[in-house]
Amino acid sequence: MPINPSELEQMSGPPRSQDAPPFCVGCGYDLTGAVSERCPECGQVFVRKEWHDRVAAIKRRMLEVEDANNWAAFGLKGACGGLLLLILCVIVRTGMSVSFFRIVAGILGAMAILMGLGVLRAGSLPEWARERLPQPPRKDIVSGALLVGAVDVALAIFGPF
Repeated sequence: MPINPSELEQMSGPPRSQDAPPFCVGCGYDLTGAVSERCPECGQVFVRKEWHDRVAAIKRRMLEVEDANNWAAFGLKGACGGLLLLILCVIVRTGMSVSFFRIVAGILGAMAILMGLGVLRAGSLPEWARERLPQPPRKDIVSGALLVGAVDVALAIFGPF
């Protein structure tokens, strides 16, 4: 059964590359149609080329934060898998499999920490950019990934098995 274009658009969600109108990097004021190089809201002076470069960098970081939520969730799942491997270490207690499981659990924990830290970049975005994120940073998933990842790494290194 063929899918018509409107159904495909609904399934794929909103396009990620929507260009936002020009905003003041200081206060977020919409600068569409501005005739001078001074924000009428906060008075910040801007050079159009520099402004364009800064806003482009902020838009790239916004896309990174959007993806970081998914990566943090993936990292949390990996860290939970690492905990299961460490539980297997307690059950097995001897042999090469324990060393292998500890190494894999440590790597999964470190990856969870790195993936969770990506979401924290949202704090460095200006307020106007955070308001325009399609999905707010998931601090619950981030804290879970960081916590379980740290436990994985600590047990993999210092665990009594």
